Amino acid sequence: MSNEDAQVLSRFVTRMPEEYRVTDTPIAVPSRITRYGLSEVVNHLLALEKPRPFDFLVDGELIRGSLEKFMLSKNVSAESVVTLEYIPAVAPPTHVSAGESKDWLSAVDGSHPNFILTGACDGCARIWNTQGDCVVDFPVQPEALTSVSWVPGTSTQKHGVVTAGKDSTAKLWEFDSDQNSCKLLASFTGHTDSIEAIAVAGDGELMGTASWDSTVRLWKLNVDDSETVPTEKKQRTTGGASDANVTTTSSAEAILEGHTGCVSALSWHSAEEIFSASWDRSVRKWDANKATAVQVFSVPKAIHCMSVGAQGALVALGGAERSVRLWDPRLSASTTTTTLTSHTAWVSAVEWCPSNSYHLVSASFDNSVKLWDIRSQVPLHTLAAHADKVLCVDWHAGNFIASGGADCKLSIHKLQH
Repeated sequence: MSNEDAQVLSRFVTRMPEEYRVTDTPIAVPSRITRYGLSEVVNHLLALEKPRPFDFLVDGELIRGSLEKFMLSKNVSAESVVTLEYIPAVAPPTHVSAGESKDWLSAVDGSHPNFILTGACDGCARIWNTQGDCVVDFPVQPEALTSVSWVPGTSTQKHGVVTAGKDSTAKLWEFDSDQNSCKLLASFTGHTDSIEAIAVAGDGELMGTASWDSTVRLWKLNVDDSETVPTEKKQRTTGGASDANVTTTSSAEAILEGHTGCVSALSWHSAEEIFSASWDRSVRKWDANKATAVQVFSVPKAIHCMSVGAQGALVALGGAERSVRLWDPRLSASTTTTTLTSHTAWVSAVEWCPSNSYHLVSASFDNSVKLWDIRSQVPLHTLAAHADKVLCVDWHAGNFIASGGADCKLSIHKLQH
């Protein structure tokens, strides 16, 4: 294998459409060939009018060095016929726009198809379009916001928004995209310390809030006026709409207790199951109906961020270390499945791609955003998105990455498909 003239018999296969398929007859290629050379081989066999880049998988793992190096690491015999599955390579995301905020951007939610929601340390929430234009900003509280979220299932004109922050209160708003205005509908009180994270269930019925008081509280978002107290003092949004019929409730549907430190992250798996992560170095999976923890997983360092993948298959975690950890709650052993190490400082945010279960983005205090394919422990791309530490990141409209941080910028990158 160390001979420069050594060759490896390779069979090229793909799940792409018929026009991208080549012969499955084994072909001898140099053992020191890299994925770029392999891509040239496939393009030559396809005789495409316009060449396209490919990546290559062996037994479900991406090749990131030479074929020889990969085979040595997996103890694959040089006499073997290696099956190489080729897939479209992900081109480097391009920077398309940047929005200017008045303070550090601490939270972002890009799940709405047309708008990006952010929260900032000046206590204001802002809604942006994909071009980086702020269409509305509205003051939420005097202290910093820590988390924001769209409410799924609202109308095409009026959209639900929830916010939370250092004042220990969560708030439900209605954003009118025709009028570019927001009005306050309800406030949720009960936590005794700062709220660090909020998450809304996929059906839009329940909201979870996580706090420095070590608890998670679950709230109904279809607020029943008979269970609430009208708010006496009305505010006015920058959009100009008055907050009529604002209600305040302190009656949580459930209080989830068990963490011993700040609960820093929340993510719903389904309407019945929610995950929480904490500075106490644990992740808990809860039965929301019974308000009981059904699974607990521990890591070596405090957890700052979390994202639960499709069907709850993998949980991505980041925090007071330079790695992203992946945990599979379906396994009986509570051990890390994979550790992705590339950042050089704290990992501040992680988010699974909603359209590709292999893709994950992470943000860090090292000023970077990284795009991962979890079939490799080397990031696909590193985005120099910010001039200061990155505090939040999310996907938007399938192929955009929105991030914010201490440079007061909303940075938007686009993936090319």
